[in-house]
Amino acid sequence: MRLNVWRKVELLGYPKYQIYQHHEMFSFTLDSLLLADYIRIRKDVKNILDLGTGNGVIPIYLTLKTEAKITGIEVQEDVYKMALANVLENKLKAQITLVLGDLHQLNCYPLKSYDLISANPPYFKVTKKSNLNLSPYKQIAKHELMVTLESLLKTVSKLLKNGGYFYLIYFPERLKECFNLLEKYQLEPKRMRLVYPNQAKKANHVLLEIKKSPAKGGLIIEAPLYIYQGDKWSDEVLKIYNCGSDNNAIE
Repeated sequence: MRLNVWRKVELLGYPKYQIYQHHEMFSFTLDSLLLADYIRIRKDVKNILDLGTGNGVIPIYLTLKTEAKITGIEVQEDVYKMALANVLENKLKAQITLVLGDLHQLNCYPLKSYDLISANPPYFKVTKKSNLNLSPYKQIAKHELMVTLESLLKTVSKLLKNGGYFYLIYFPERLKECFNLLEKYQLEPKRMRLVYPNQAKKANHVLLEIKKSPAKGGLIIEAPLYIYQGDKWSDEVLKIYNCGSDNNAIE
């Protein structure tokens, strides 16, 4: 995949950042930005890991919030090269490190080495009825061909420090399965926010803040997030797109 067939776009309302994308790959979408915006980075966070980083948009967005070191791991070589080009284009090499590999290669990483982990993983299981996209890049991004929900959470539990936080955007219809696996791997959901296309439709995404802790605690169900108001972006989505949210570093 050559650089001259990539398309450079502005990171929405952030003209300081330019992002390379490609039409055959899974370009960054609202999902990634909703997740990046939802992440709260505490002042003591030093090391962040983004699993399945794609073209690097989540690590790049997070540099608006923190000076912590960020590592992104991507299994697809062409997508990894695009992410690397994005990091270099935006002069973020000192803060963002990219790794080409899958979850198995993380087994050699020190246990409990990250303060915060994020992931926008594939939502769909692969079955005989799966309608796989023709693009192999999009197949891997959308379907559990390379990583399952359980393998993801098992890896997160190993690499996340006790008391550290994991941020996930996922598919509401698999929420029960997700909660069962979180309990299995001593990961405790702390905040949850359902995302709706509009007030007339059912939720199609869920944002989760998860803490590495064996102790049980309360779960805060936050106000719903609506993507559209009528036929226009909601005020909250416009805020994420154009000037960021109030999810800055906290105590």
